[in-house]
This record gives sequence, structure tokens and C-alpha cells, in this order.
Amino acid sequence: MISTANYAARKFGVRSAMPGFIAKKLCPQLVFVDSDFAKYKHYASLTREVFKEYDPQFDAGSLDEAYLEISAYCAAKSMTPADVAEALRREVREKTKLTCSAGVAPTRRLAKVCSDANKPDGQMVIEPTRDAVAALLSSLPVRKIGGVGKVLDRTLAAFGIATCGDLLRERALVVALFSEVQSDFLLGVAVGVGGEARPARPPGWAPQRKSLSQERTFAPTADARALAAKIAALAEEVAAGLARENLLTRTVTLKMKRADFEVAQRQTSLPRPTNDAQTISDAALRLFRGEKNTHGSLRLLGVRASSLEIAGEPRAAPAAGQARIDASTFFQPPAAAAADISGGDDDAAATYACDACGGKRIREDDRAEHEDWHFAMTLQREERTTAISAAGPATRGGGGGGGGGRRDATAKRKRPKDQRSLLSMFDPKR
Repeated sequence: MISTANYAARKFGVRSAMPGFIAKKLCPQLVFVDSDFAKYKHYASLTREVFKEYDPQFDAGSLDEAYLEISAYCAAKSMTPADVAEALRREVREKTKLTCSAGVAPTRRLAKVCSDANKPDGQMVIEPTRDAVAALLSSLPVRKIGGVGKVLDRTLAAFGIATCGDLLRERALVVALFSEVQSDFLLGVAVGVGGEARPARPPGWAPQRKSLSQERTFAPTADARALAAKIAALAEEVAAGLARENLLTRTVTLKMKRADFEVAQRQTSLPRPTNDAQTISDAALRLFRGEKNTHGSLRLLGVRASSLEIAGEPRAAPAAGQARIDASTFFQPPAAAAADISGGDDDAAATYACDACGGKRIREDDRAEHEDWHFAMTLQREERTTAISAAGPATRGGGGGGGGGRRDATAKRKRPKDQRSLLSMFDPKR
């Protein structure tokens, strides 16, 4: 599977999460390069040294992304924001030989939009005026804003909201439709504000992991033993990761992607928090063996641990007046303990009808991979057809003049009298 592709490859349709053999069909001259995170971190450190010159307190979003406040630098150096962005990009290129895109705007949210507008080696500047911001937002699709995904985009589109300008005009509708938290986010999007600074954090604060997972993609197989072995191996990796971080889990989830790219997830709760590999493996295998609707081969398996807590840390006591149910009071059969988390109204909204599959509903998140699968099947059919054509008429049934070869090829072969048909094996009268 391809983790990412450069801009030259993207022109051929190559993209991340695409199977390599499909990418090779789209771009025969494609070159595959192994990932090298040590190299990525090295070059990230070089770029961050540059960033510190312009803003010592810059905020790194990832290895290749950062937010800088350059107001003080502009004032101290008597430079315009556009000049500072150009100087920063030039210095990054000189020190790393890498291109760099930049966006300059009054807010972080808009700066991110501007940075994405002229990739991979450009910049965009929005003047810090009300009119300039309003002009940008009036026609800016909401999908361009970070935090607005496919499902939310479709929900807004159902109410005629496609741009940030629409969002501002329909702000009363937004407040009526969405929760307080989500409407606050959307109204911030409508005017381009939000994310200017991270919330204050107490000394010693550290981000808390919410889940830990491992998954593997492989050639489609229906071999139950092989699949069970893969699940056990994944569970061991998850347990080892929990132990390294001194964490325990109370919830285990099994992810299964079928050969047609349909995804199902099943989860179960454990009686007590643990990071024991055998316990996690047993839970995942119970989910797998209890799954009766596998529809044949699987091509991906994943095991996730969630509801995490720190090992050795006392659990919070129940709040006053909170009811507490003992596990021994109510017994839940194992079959009922496994919850199906692949359905529901949210998932129904996040699917699309695949015409090639006769209208079958496919998760929107898996749309690209599902379409890749259809493309792969088409390529295989074309290769088989080409191979048969190249073999010539002799292979298809022999030659001969006057079309005799065609009659031989299409003639129905007679079955020996003593050979039973498949139907006769199930019909007692035969």
C-alpha cells in the first residue's frame, strides 16, 4: 500500500492508500521508496531551526507543519508578512533542499487554508482586514476548512450550505440543527476564527492516549486458521504497546475488511482492565469466531484497545448518587457482549451506493479503496482477454477450414454415461 505520493505521481492518479500494483498500472515508470522516519525527523529538526529564527515559540503541528506568529518579527525587521514568508521559504530550501509552502493570514485557521492553496512551493497572503477576509470566505468551500469532513460536508449540503459565506447567512439554522459545541465550531468557520492559541495547560501536563491499535493488510484469504493467527499476532503487538506505555485497556475492538472492501467492527468489554496479551487475544478471537457474516475472504484485520487507564493509578470513585451495578448482578451472555459498531444512522449517512455492485452500500471512508478494487478486477479481466486473444484460435478449439474450429470450440461435450452430474448427487430419483 502506498503511504503517500509526490506531485509528479499524483498527476497520473496515484495517491495514498492505493495498492501498489494499481499505482504501477496507472504510472508504469513509478518508483517505490521505503519509508525512513529517521531521515524525516532529521529534516524536520532542520526546518524547525529555521522556524525558531522567526518565532521562538512556534507551534509544530506535525513533522512537516508549523504555525508561527510573525507580527513581532515583521515589526522588528520592518518587513511585510509576504517578505517574511518568502524569506522563510528560501531559507528552508537552502538548508534542506526541500520546497515549502506558506500561508499568511490574521488567524491560524485561515493561514492553513492559504498554505494549502499554493502547494508545493508557493505562498498566499490575506491582508488583515475585514473586507479581505470576507472576500475569501464568501466563496470558500466549507470542505477546505480543517475539521469539516465528508459526513459533515454532506449534512450541510443537504441544507444548501456549501461555502463559508452560506454558513454565515444560515447561522440561525446552524444553531438550531447542531449541538452547542458543533455550532460554535461552525460559526467560527463562517467568520474564519478559531485555533489562534492552544488552551492553557498545567505544569507537567502530557497528552493522554485514547486508544492503541495495530492492523495489517494482506492478500484476501478465507483460511480461518491463518486469520486467527494474524489476530493473535496483532493482539500481542497491542499488548506490548500498552505495556510499554504502562496502560491498561477495558475495551477490545476487532476490525475486519472483506475482499470487497466492506468493513465491519466488533467490540467487547473486558471484566477488568488489562494489558495481558493472552486476554486481549482471547477477546479478539471470540469476536472473530462469533462473526457469522464474513462473506468469504478478508483482506485486512485490526485489533484496537480503548477505554485506557494508567496501570497502578486508582480509579475515580463514583459520583455521589451515581448508581453502581455489579457484574455479578446481571449476567450478559458472551454473544450479546459483542457489540456491532459498524452500523447505525451515522454509518448509513456515511455510505454511498456502488453502481458496479448493484447499488450495494459502501462506507464513504472506503470508497477510494473499493473503487480501486473494481479497477483491479477490470485490469485482471483485460489481461485474461489479452492472453486468450494472443493464444490464437488453436487454443480455443483447433483450426480447420470453413469455420470447423469454431463449431468444435462451441460444441457441447457429451458426458460419459457412468459420470454423475452435480444435480444427480442431490436428487434421490436419479
